[in-house]
Amino acid sequence: VLASGTAAQVRAVPQARALLAPPLPGRATAARARPTGWMTVRKPTENNLEGEDVRIPLGVLTGICGVSGSGKSSLAIDVLARALAPKKLTTSAAATPVAPGGHERIDGAPQQVRNADQSSVGITSPGAFLKVLGPLRDAYLDSAPARERAVAAADLQPRCDGCKGKGTVTEDMGFMPSVQRPCDACEATGYRAEARELAVRGHTLPELERLSIEEVLELWEDHEAVAAPLRAAVRLGLGYLNLGQGPGSLSGGERQRLKLVREIAKPPARPALYILDEPTTGLHARDVAALVRALEGLVALGHSVLVVDHDIPLLACCDHLIELGPGGGPDGGRIVAEGTPEQLAAADTATAPYLREVLS
Repeated sequence: VLASGTAAQVRAVPQARALLAPPLPGRATAARARPTGWMTVRKPTENNLEGEDVRIPLGVLTGICGVSGSGKSSLAIDVLARALAPKKLTTSAAATPVAPGGHERIDGAPQQVRNADQSSVGITSPGAFLKVLGPLRDAYLDSAPARERAVAAADLQPRCDGCKGKGTVTEDMGFMPSVQRPCDACEATGYRAEARELAVRGHTLPELERLSIEEVLELWEDHEAVAAPLRAAVRLGLGYLNLGQGPGSLSGGERQRLKLVREIAKPPARPALYILDEPTTGLHARDVAALVRALEGLVALGHSVLVVDHDIPLLACCDHLIELGPGGGPDGGRIVAEGTPEQLAAADTATAPYLREVLS
C-alpha cells in the first residue's frame, strides 16, 4: 500500500502522486496521421445498427465511441471482425466460424485483418505465446554445460512422466470432486531432471519460467530472439507477468495485450487492420499511455487500428473518431458525429463535453 486517506493525503505521497498523473494529452491536429485510404461498411443492420453506410479511414488510429448499447461492438466485432477475420469462437474441432452480423458488403478492406480479442485460445503461457521459450531452449542446448552432459533437445521439453509436463497431477476422489496436487516427480515444474539440473546464466529453465518478463529480459538482453518480444511486452506494461504464468491467471486485458505484443514484435509485411474491443478495460492511466504508444507504433508502420472504447484520454489521441448513438438500444445505431477529436468535441453528442475537457 503506497498511501491511504483522503485525495489530498494521497497526493502528498510522491510515489502515489506519480501514479495520479494527468491523463494523456490529445495530440495537436497537425500531428495526427492522415488516412491513406477508406474502407466502407455497406448497410450494417446487426442488432440496433440502422443500415447507415460507415466509412472508416485506413492508415490511422480510429476510435469508435458512444454510450453503452449504441452499437459500437455490433459494428466493429459482430460485423467487421467476423466478416474480415472469422474465428472459431469455441474449442470444439467440429465448430464452424461464426457468421458475420447483417450487412451488405465491405469495400476497401485490407487483405490482412487481426482481431486482438481477450480470449485465452492459443495462450498457454506468456513465454510460449511470445515464442521466446524455443530460442531459450536452443540457447540452453547450445551451452557448454549441456554439451558436457550430452543433453538432448527432448530433455528440455516439459515432459515429466508423472504429470505429462503439467506440473500437477489429478487425483480421483471417488464420489467427491477430483483434486489437483503438485507433481512430486518433477517438483511441480513439469520438467525432467535433465532440465531441472541444467543452469545457464545462473538459472535453470524451470526457474526462468518463474521469473517475471522484466527479470528474464535483464538476463537475456543480448539475445535478440528472446529480448525483442520481451521488450515489446515491457513497453506495453506487461513486464510483471511471469514467463511461465498459466492462462487461467491472466486477465482478459492481459491476454489482449499479449496478442498485441506479438504483432508489435513481428508485424506483418503488408498493411493490416487491427481491431480491438475495449482494450483499456482495467488499465491504469499509465498503462493506457503505454497502449496508445503501441497503437501509434503500428500506425507508424503503415497499419490501421480500430478501437472500440470509452476511455476519453485514448479517444483524444485517436486520429479519427466515429460516435454512434445518440442513446443505447433502440435509441442508438446511428452515426451522430465523426471526424477528428477536435471536431467531435465541438459537436452536440454524449462524448463531446468529456473530449472538450481533455483537449482544453
